[in-house]
Amino acid sequence: MNKSESIIELAKALALAQAEMKGAVKDSLNPFFKSAYSDLTSVWDAIREPFTKNGLSFVQAVNFDSSFPDMVFVETTMLHTSGEYIAGNIGMKPVKQDPQSVGSCITYCRRYGLQALSGVAPEDDDGNAASAANGKKTTTPPPTPTTTPKADPGASGEPPRLISDEQRKRFFTIARKSGKSDEEIKSQVYITTGQESSKLIPVESYEELCRWAENSPQ
Repeated sequence: MNKSESIIELAKALALAQAEMKGAVKDSLNPFFKSAYSDLTSVWDAIREPFTKNGLSFVQAVNFDSSFPDMVFVETTMLHTSGEYIAGNIGMKPVKQDPQSVGSCITYCRRYGLQALSGVAPEDDDGNAASAANGKKTTTPPPTPTTTPKADPGASGEPPRLISDEQRKRFFTIARKSGKSDEEIKSQVYITTGQESSKLIPVESYEELCRWAENSPQ
């Protein structure tokens, strides 16, 4: 983490801002993981007023490093009106070198970088649900699926060949050992294949996903 020589005033302001912050609302849906998450807009909404009231702001810059040509980096810098600052860098490797994959990495880096630096956390959906009389949280069970998803047929009209259960388990094992979360893994499967279930990964996408899985976060 980079920082100015002194962060005394910034630390005071951040402490006041964090006391006023509420959780970032989970108002976006991950189509693969079928779970709600806080997008970049929700994170900014959660910190905007506390930051402004206490003289804080932030900037985010996208960087590329010739030593890691396949990686995308985003540096998040928190600024205080005193001129003090702190900054952190996060990088990810797009599964493909196309605008969609690079843009997805930039968005992930911006969201996670801002969350980490500001200290804001996603709002607990279960915590906002009705609570039992004894004060314990109650959760709503997920809906029971009524249909089984099917793979889209290829150009020939025949469904594509899918990876085996053993291959699917190997892919998840590699990715988790590389430090990737289940949300990141399943989101990447959706980005790469367009499928909402890891059981529907086409054989031709398997090696590409494994290469992504083997890349450890920098």
